[in-house]
Amino acid sequence: DDWKFAAIRFPGLANPASTRTRQVLKLLTDNGFYDPIRDTTITPINGEDGSRGYALGQLPMNRELALMFNGRDNRYIIDGGIEHKYFAVGDKVMATKNDHEQGITNGMTGIVTKIERHDGYAGIRGRFGLIDEVEAWLALNDDHVAIDLESIKNTVAAVRQGKEDAKEKRDRGPASHHVTVAFGSGKNAREIKFSTLSEVGSLMTAYVVTCHKMQGGEAPIIFILCH
Repeated sequence: DDWKFAAIRFPGLANPASTRTRQVLKLLTDNGFYDPIRDTTITPINGEDGSRGYALGQLPMNRELALMFNGRDNRYIIDGGIEHKYFAVGDKVMATKNDHEQGITNGMTGIVTKIERHDGYAGIRGRFGLIDEVEAWLALNDDHVAIDLESIKNTVAAVRQGKEDAKEKRDRGPASHHVTVAFGSGKNAREIKFSTLSEVGSLMTAYVVTCHKMQGGEAPIIFILCH
């Protein structure tokens, strides 16, 4: 009765439940009840493609909610090493690795405030940038894409053969873009620039997080998915 707790049951499987969850979150946001930056949604699963209930996992849900809450315009495809990142200024992100020199701890959340081209990037530039620009480049450069995919395949093979030194050297290299993130507020606010492949790769979109990632965190309103 006091609205400190409410439960909503979504009948059906994970895919329709994921759609209904996004609809409810949008309704609550549009009515000023839920703030996707201040508040959070917790899920029990990561959501790799094909896994049980994956549509309710943090990976697919974050892809959808980033577009819903912050749009597609000015969204970048960024080389983050093993993963490509799809960030836009204003996105809520989480650091997933400790960096004591920068004062970053695993689980800290912040807001992307700036995305800048990294002039030191050694990869194929056309594959990374604003989504529309990358799609236009890919449509005209199929041969380059094939060459790059083969390069990635060789890199993965080398890592699997135990050449960890090559992987570490690559991770220390420059990412395709600098990503600046604002952490904290008030006197504790600070901006940190992530520039290497491993640094950018350590950031994840964080509108939805797993219960594991949320350990020790706080939010005024929490939407919990129980599948």
